[in-house]
Amino acid sequence: MVKLRPADTEERWRAGFTSENDIFQRRDLADRLTNLYSDLEDSSVAILEGDWGVGKTTFVKMWRSMLAKRGLPSVYVDAFAQDYVANAYEALCGAFVRAAEDANQGASGELKRFTSRAAKFGKRLLPTAAKIVVKAATIGVVGNSDIEAIQTAIEESADAAADATEERLKEVLEDHSRTEETHLALKKAIEQLVAKIGSRMEGHDSPRLIVFVDELDRCRPAFAVSLLETIKHFFRAEGVHFVIVANHPTLAKSFKAVHNLGDEANEYLEKFYDLGIHLPLHQAEYSERHMRSYVAQVFREGLGEATKRQFGHDLQEMCDALAVAHRLSLRQVNSFVLLASICVTAVGNSKQTNAMLVAHLILLKIKFPELYLKVKAGTIRLEEMQSIVAPSGDSYNSEHVQAVFAALLEKDLNAIPEDYRGISFGMSRSKFLPHIANSVIDLFAQPTMQTDPNAAP
Repeated sequence: MVKLRPADTEERWRAGFTSENDIFQRRDLADRLTNLYSDLEDSSVAILEGDWGVGKTTFVKMWRSMLAKRGLPSVYVDAFAQDYVANAYEALCGAFVRAAEDANQGASGELKRFTSRAAKFGKRLLPTAAKIVVKAATIGVVGNSDIEAIQTAIEESADAAADATEERLKEVLEDHSRTEETHLALKKAIEQLVAKIGSRMEGHDSPRLIVFVDELDRCRPAFAVSLLETIKHFFRAEGVHFVIVANHPTLAKSFKAVHNLGDEANEYLEKFYDLGIHLPLHQAEYSERHMRSYVAQVFREGLGEATKRQFGHDLQEMCDALAVAHRLSLRQVNSFVLLASICVTAVGNSKQTNAMLVAHLILLKIKFPELYLKVKAGTIRLEEMQSIVAPSGDSYNSEHVQAVFAALLEKDLNAIPEDYRGISFGMSRSKFLPHIANSVIDLFAQPTMQTDPNAAP
């Protein structure tokens, strides 16, 4: 049985940083962070940042298991999953409700008080369900409708305008005061709810709740910015610690787009968090050794018994070498296995498809898409294909790979290594790589190859 993606079950995350799961040896980092959040007072916002595909989500889910064992409650928010179905305020309120339910406090008075005050504040905060007016809590701000009303009055009469302006500003100030009171009531309700959720924590004097907000860098810029602004203005309550899981440069681009910022976008983003936590991946020998372990695990989970077939086994060895040589991210390795699974299913027991060529075309598709499109169109040049060849290793012979590419793409037959001039690909040399791309990798099935007796070797 071939799986399209590796197993991603709650049971696996609950196991935490076991020797099997902790391939990149991040338990020590999680342990140090747990110690930090065990003693961290007041409230905080941290950003757990790293490149795309380095395993941030996996780390967070296993870290939550460690936190639970230490008696520190946490809740996980997939911001991307709520991007199109909720506004930022509702998404964050929902996180506190889930945290209470996870702690068996779904019927508690503290939760009822929180939901009541959150709804009341949300009604004042959200004139429509689709828009958050973050600056509503800032004194002196007048909305567009207010400005229009005042402008109309000015045009009618100077005296009437003065009266209308005075009355409207009075309403704004009174509304601000009521909003501020409602906000303080919400903040108090949050603190009481967190105290209830953490009431059974052992060895901790002050209850706390860690809220993980993941995938924020994949959200619409407006939603991502709105969520961070909502946290800053309305959810900074004692005992609440937010951990934003995202790629920092991508998040900065969201602020740049929404607030029309330039180079100062990074500096502006820093105003929204207190701590920066970097999650690295590539560190020379460390990454090579652990990347090979990760490739083996993902292939084992994705292809299962198919890895024991020659074609599946060869694909794994090729991915092993290419992942290290091209510093593939964990997400790219997962994509590689997905495409490899499709190819294994497509070719079955056929011996006509070369695993080495398939692996290199998969690499092009996930890492160098512009070159992959050239392969599909039959316009790829020999030097372009040879540029992606990895250094020779235990199971990777770069000289052989270079020679095979030459046999397929070299226009001058005399320039092809002598031992490779007679290789038969079952079709015209120039058509073979496009055939693999279009008929094996992209179409999920391999049509029967008809040998062209007049084709060049």
